Amino acid sequence: LSDMISAGVLLSFCMVNSSVIMTRRRPLSPRLAPALMAGYVAAAALSPALRSYQDQSALWLSLAGLATVPCLVLPPLLYAKCPEGLPLCVTEGGDPAFKAPLVPLIPCLGIWVNFYLIWDLSWVGLVEIGGFIVLAVIVYFCYGYHY
Repeated sequence: LSDMISAGVLLSFCMVNSSVIMTRRRPLSPRLAPALMAGYVAAAALSPALRSYQDQSALWLSLAGLATVPCLVLPPLLYAKCPEGLPLCVTEGGDPAFKAPLVPLIPCLGIWVNFYLIWDLSWVGLVEIGGFIVLAVIVYFCYGYHY
């Protein structure tokens, strides 16, 4: 149960970090920013998964290294190609309502570290959180379809 709760909290932190990046982007590239972010999240989830594979042979470690390359390339690319836009909400003085340092570098690092910690949890906890998420999505869509 504790691993399931830990995985849920870490996944929610990944969603928050992704949301910080996406809300701070300019709407000039409506397709590029989500595509780069999806590629980063996939690579950030895959590289620790390959590293934690039980067979620590050179093949799996090299695949983990290859999956880490997009984690190093995509944040600077996201920073360069999708610059920060005007904040969504401002204070009365015209200042941004919130500031985040080194966006997207710090949130991307947070996403990668969270997935690294998730893959260090027990397999039972990961299966439990996966089943819980599938069940929650099914209930959500059945409820939405009904109403």
